Amino acid sequence: LQVKPWEFSASRNHFFEAIARESDPGLWPKYLSGKQTYWTVVGLPALPEEGLLNEEGVLEVARGAFSIEPFLYVGGRLVTWRDVETSPSLEQDELPIPTVTWTFDGLRLHVTPLAFEETGVPVLSARYRIENDSFARREVTLFLAIRPFQVLPPWQTLNMAGGVSPIDTLELTERLLRVNGDRAVLALTPPDRFGAATFEADLVGASLRRGTVPAATAVRDPQRFASGAFEYRLDLAPGAKADVLILAPFSGGAETLAERARSLSPAWFEGRLADEVAAWRRRLDRVELRRPLDGEAMVRTLKTTLAYILINADGPAIQPGSRTYARSWIRDGAFPSTALLEMGFTEEVRSFLRWYATFQFPSGRIPCCVDRRGADPTPENDSDGEFIYEVAEYYRYTRDIGFVRELWPPVRRAAEHIESLRRQNMTREHRSREQRRFFGLLPASISHEGYSSQPVHSYWDDFFALRGLKDVVSLAAAIGDDGSARHFAALRDAFRQ
Repeated sequence: LQVKPWEFSASRNHFFEAIARESDPGLWPKYLSGKQTYWTVVGLPALPEEGLLNEEGVLEVARGAFSIEPFLYVGGRLVTWRDVETSPSLEQDELPIPTVTWTFDGLRLHVTPLAFEETGVPVLSARYRIENDSFARREVTLFLAIRPFQVLPPWQTLNMAGGVSPIDTLELTERLLRVNGDRAVLALTPPDRFGAATFEADLVGASLRRGTVPAATAVRDPQRFASGAFEYRLDLAPGAKADVLILAPFSGGAETLAERARSLSPAWFEGRLADEVAAWRRRLDRVELRRPLDGEAMVRTLKTTLAYILINADGPAIQPGSRTYARSWIRDGAFPSTALLEMGFTEEVRSFLRWYATFQFPSGRIPCCVDRRGADPTPENDSDGEFIYEVAEYYRYTRDIGFVRELWPPVRRAAEHIESLRRQNMTREHRSREQRRFFGLLPASISHEGYSSQPVHSYWDDFFALRGLKDVVSLAAAIGDDGSARHFAALRDAFRQ
């Protein structure tokens, strides 16, 4: 027995970090050793749930949920992410369908997750393809371990905590594995065995290391760190390959999919993959891009980035990320909206602006951020100008004057709020020698997390205020509101001075 200091288990993440430090590398997620692990998003446009795949081939099935981690058992030893050479790739080098490839001793394991809708149910499926590139027959065991860890690392802490994701219960019924009773993993390829273990029984260290899984197919762990693994024993001739398929519904529909499991074969997955490739090609190829021969990489990056803007959006909410940044900042919505307009996407921008306008405060202020809790009351003085700017950008690309008329009331109120903010710095006090440099500027704010402890005068507050006043003049002129155009033009000119 060892008596550990309080810090050993100050949190779930501290607890597992301490265990990882005393264990062989590769048995625990890479981030528990304090090392960065890079990941990408797997999802569909506008859907609220996405999976994550990291460079070790670990797949997180949904926000805050458990992950599925591959292990190989070859030649009497357990092969982990630490033992292999890994390489990430995208389908056709630019589509948001990732693959992570393990290379080890003449074997290759390709992990390819895919998001799509099956019989109306949004799902995350994955293909684990093992190839024998050697000249000898190989006996390989693939373990797909269900583990109580997110792909999101523990240092990601804005609005949620990465790292450990508790698993209370695991229960297998035929090929359907229930996790905590509310999420499911469907083994489309029938496993040779499945085994589950409590934390104390140590699935990886005590069972997988010996090339097998525990006997129990259901478990309840009072410590909430249960885990389990599907076991696939594969006999591969030289040059042969084998595919293993799993499927995890993002929400509901597991029983319906389980009834169809026998008909969902590798050929079915290849068909769904081809469908999604074609769908992404249609989305990303709306605009023809002409470039020099050495511009191919830039164009691929542009299209990939466009795809991730679409995936990170939740319905009308354009968001900068899928986990800790799954919130809609008007600043982080306006710039991607411009990118969408440039690439031929107008409906998404119209829906975003219409939705965001509903959260305007009675004062006319546009909220800096909106999430599941509603509008964030934190004052960030760049928000009004960014909202006006994006409405004007939408009009410049579409000439949709009807939409401008629809949003004119919130646009005008946002411009009036800029005017009221500016008046706060036009008092007698601001004519003094100490404050004169701030006269007529917007007040100090915390429009960046780095300023949260001390509000400051931010350049981009005033930049976007001036840009908003410039754009509100053009919008007022477009709808024939000459009085507003003259008023805000005068305000714009004064602000410039």
